[in-house]
Amino acid sequence: MSGVRLLPLGEVAIRALAEGDFAGAARSVPVPLPPFFGRPEWVPGWGRARARLDADPRAAAWLAHVIWDEHRQLVVGRAGFHDLPDPAGRVEVTYGVEPEYRRQGYARAALKQLLARSVRAPEVVTVRAVIRPDNVPSRRLVAQCGFVEVPEHDEPGGPWVVYEFDAR
Repeated sequence: MSGVRLLPLGEVAIRALAEGDFAGAARSVPVPLPPFFGRPEWVPGWGRARARLDADPRAAAWLAHVIWDEHRQLVVGRAGFHDLPDPAGRVEVTYGVEPEYRRQGYARAALKQLLARSVRAPEVVTVRAVIRPDNVPSRRLVAQCGFVEVPEHDEPGGPWVVYEFDAR
């Protein structure tokens, strides 16, 4: 989908969102940040992102991005990685498109950009996608983008279906 870009959310916005300060986050982002980024149920995830930044500030470039539709001048969701590549060269993608913008190609465009970034990064060997079993659209999307289901895995908080993409 042309006209869709991933724009880094940035360290200031992530830290503000982790504190529940949506207004502070919105002021630090160069595009209009929609209120769904400040949902209370998202705050724990922003807190985990802040902890990753505290551990290594380089994580800011890997973590959260807004999915920006240049044609509509609209943020439709978020995408990024859960953390920096681990010592084995693995990164895990994360993406979400707001319900009113789903089934319009945004998740596919975001995932393809995340994969392109992974392939360009020499330290990345494997890209993972960890998806709930009932999330059929997302499972279909990663399979169409070249991910392969990993038959044996142990991921906390499951049940999950784990997929991997060879970034070499």
